Amino acid sequence: MADFNNAATRLKMQLVQVLPNVATYALPADFEKFVSLSALWLGETGGVLVTGSGLVPLTANFNEIVTIEGTDLRITPTPTYSLARELWYGAGHVESGTPATYAEMTEREARIILLLAQSTALGYQANSSAGAITSYSIGDESVTHANAVADLQKRADGLRAEYDAAVKKYVGTLTQTG
Repeated sequence: MADFNNAATRLKMQLVQVLPNVATYALPADFEKFVSLSALWLGETGGVLVTGSGLVPLTANFNEIVTIEGTDLRITPTPTYSLARELWYGAGHVESGTPATYAEMTEREARIILLLAQSTALGYQANSSAGAITSYSIGDESVTHANAVADLQKRADGLRAEYDAAVKKYVGTLTQTG
């Protein structure tokens, strides 16, 4: 799941209620990648932040830094204002409920993820079979499994290639300008 979440995040937005004297805010459970936190709009006020609860004077060279620290978002310097801001982020799939499900996963995404699961399982089978007896004889009968491990690994590699191609097709080509 982690591989797919990293490769194919979904763009989401959540409002963060920024409060005075609070620097850190919990990230959403499905957070994978930071995109942006809506900028403070100073408009034509010349260093004064206009909020629903009043005017907040800011220094002329005010510069805000947003960092991600584990499961928290940190705003530096610590805000002195109250304002709802948009957090845009790349979301992954997370388990929820009992029994555990992936509530927002589509059938197409599930099929892609299953390709990786099959590849991983076959890879484990190939690794565990590598040290096993590959041939034996009973009387005139001789049986060999010399190619079994190589065949399992070849199938695992083929499924991984199929998964990679499916993810690439699912994500498409992304272009950023500016």
